[in-house]
Amino acid sequence: MKVKFVLLSLLSALTLMGCATQGENDIPINTTNEAGRFCMANGGTFQESSNQCTLADGKKMDADVYFQIHQADY
Repeated sequence: MKVKFVLLSLLSALTLMGCATQGENDIPINTTNEAGRFCMANGGTFQESSNQCTLADGKKMDADVYFQIHQADY
């Protein structure tokens, strides 16, 4: 009986730990700018002062333009 209880407790804990992990898409994005959120959600970095999106490949472009080009993907 004790062995079953211990195994069930361990299984429950491992299950809950697996469910509680934060996924890559759950990273908090600290901007109210929709184009900036889109930029960061796609792996870029957003500079709010210049409204510039630096893409994952290093290219830089206006965040609003980047969002408009890919708006169908959003």
